[in-house]
Amino acid sequence: MENARIALESVGAGLDDVISWTVLIHQEADLRAAYGAVASRLAREGAPPLVTAALVAGLGVPGALIEVSAVAAVVRD
Repeated sequence: MENARIALESVGAGLDDVISWTVLIHQEADLRAAYGAVASRLAREGAPPLVTAALVAGLGVPGALIEVSAVAAVVRD
């Protein structure tokens, strides 16, 4: 989540600008602990973002247990 925050800030956005999160959890991870680690950062007041979570057989980084991606929308003048 910290990486997502840094990436968003680098383009003038923030976690509150996220409209969609995807959370992939490795099948060997403790599902409750893995989702619990990110769930509090996904919630916010007002219109909540779409959250898609999936249990997967593997992730792009060997040994990783969770992968998170975000789509953000920022209105510019």
